[in-house]
Order: sequence, then C-alpha cells, then structure tokens
Amino acid sequence: VLSDVLRLLLLSVVYVFVVLTAFCKKGFYYNNADHPWRFLSVYAAGLVIVILNTFLTDKLWLFLPLAVTLVLFSGLQTGIVAYVLLLYLQMLLTGADPIVFFVYVCIGMIGVALFSYLDIDFVFGVPLFTGLVLSFAALLTMEFAVSGCLRFDTFLYAAINIFVSFLLLTTVLKYVSYH
Repeated sequence: VLSDVLRLLLLSVVYVFVVLTAFCKKGFYYNNADHPWRFLSVYAAGLVIVILNTFLTDKLWLFLPLAVTLVLFSGLQTGIVAYVLLLYLQMLLTGADPIVFFVYVCIGMIGVALFSYLDIDFVFGVPLFTGLVLSFAALLTMEFAVSGCLRFDTFLYAAINIFVSFLLLTTVLKYVSYH
C-alpha cells in the first residue's frame, strides 16, 4: 500500500510540474491557456469518472473520451500525464489486473494520436471511426488476455463502451470546434 501511495504521489508531483510548465511555456492547445477552468473542469470530471468506474466492469470504463478531452483542453504532455494519473488512480481503487492498465494506456494513446492534430476544418469522422474500432479491438483483447476466452457479454460491454464513447467524443469534438 505504501508503494502505491508513493507512486501516486510521484505521479501527482509530475502532473503539477507539467501543468505549471504548460502555463509558463504556452503549452496549451487552442486558447485553453486563457481558460484554465476548461482543463480543470475536465480533470475534475475525470475524478468523478474514476469514482463511478469503481462500480462498473472494466470493459465499461470510458477512458478513450477522457484521454482525448484532457489533451484537447490542455496540451499533449499535460493531457497525457493527467490521463495516466487518473488511470493509475483507477487501478489503485479497483485492484484491476495490470493488463487492464496497459490496454487503457494504449486506448488513450490511440485517441491522443488520432485527435491531437486536428486541422483547422476540424474534420474528425475518420479519426473517430478509427479510434472506436481500435478501442473495440483493444477491449476484446484485454478480456481475452485476462480470462482466456471471449463471451457474449464481453462483446456487449465493449459495444456499449464504444457507443457511449462515440456520443461523448462527438459532443466534445463539436464543442472544441466551436470554441
């Protein structure tokens, strides 16, 4: 337990350092440095999601939209560190298998890679489809790696995750495109 707390503390220190550096070095995307409440609100929502996820199966955790939103409302480094910190906190609260952490890091990085370089027209259909398909595959892979088989409920949970992620990502991307 002490080692988990120390790792969480270290990640928290890194997070504070990265956020302060982003403010000093203009490391925020779009005009988010002028509106720090956007990122802080998303981070607070991430904490709420982590708490709510403790009541759900790991296949229903909504970390793809969280990773994308954190990066879009801050910057690449700040969003990634915040995402990993929230994901690590999730692992501590649930005691999930390490493969779950690895898969959700991969899912988050897929989202970051696809959405952190949107152009001025903010066309996001292909990245959205690609991210959702790869996330679905990653969720199935995660279940197979943990349990050694795939059941119907695995596909159902993954489909629900992808559908809700689609709704959340579409909402977030539309919001960002207008602000």
